[in-house]
This record gives sequence, structure tokens and C-alpha cells, in this order.
Amino acid sequence: MLLVRQRTRLKQRVLSNLAKYGFVVSEVSDPFGRKGREILKQMIAELPPETRRITLMLLEEIERLGERIEEIEGRMREVFSSSEEVELLQSIPGVGFILAVCLLLRSCSKG
Repeated sequence: MLLVRQRTRLKQRVLSNLAKYGFVVSEVSDPFGRKGREILKQMIAELPPETRRITLMLLEEIERLGERIEEIEGRMREVFSSSEEVELLQSIPGVGFILAVCLLLRSCSKG
């Protein structure tokens, strides 16, 4: 959850850097998806040199965090995929695998 929050903050920072210079990504629903990244990189190329450098660094960090999040989620699936409790929690509307694991772990830490 912490890494997801950090990634979200970095994404907001990238969009803020672009907005400061009048760039808004409106052509795609996800500016950080495949098509969106192409548009972002074109816009970033138009930024002043230091802002461009920092914004590209932020994009790299977003990518790294995404990789770490995928690693952690993969490990969670290995460890909890056979859990009956997780399956039961997932039967609740709106509760996916990750939230089910978080709820399970939270309940275990209180018990």
C-alpha cells in the first residue's frame, strides 16, 4: 500500500510539472498507460531542461515502483492463493485479491 501511495504521488508530481507549463494529457484515460506514456514523453520533451530532467527521473522512479509492486503482489499470490479465508473475503462485492489479503492480515494482527 505504501509503494502504491508513493507511485501515485510521483504520478501527480509529473502531471503537476506538465500543468505548470500548460500541458494537459486529455487524449487518453490513463496518462501512464502505454499510449499515455508516449504522449507524456512528447510533452516532457517540451519542458525547460532542468524540469525535463527531473520529470524524466520521476517517470523512471514510477516504473521502478511499478516493478516492485508487481513483485510484491506476485509473492502475495504465491503465499495466499490457496487461502480459504482470502477466497471467502473475495466473495464480498468490491473486494479483490489484494484487499482480501490486507483484510486477512489486519484481522490476524488484532487476534
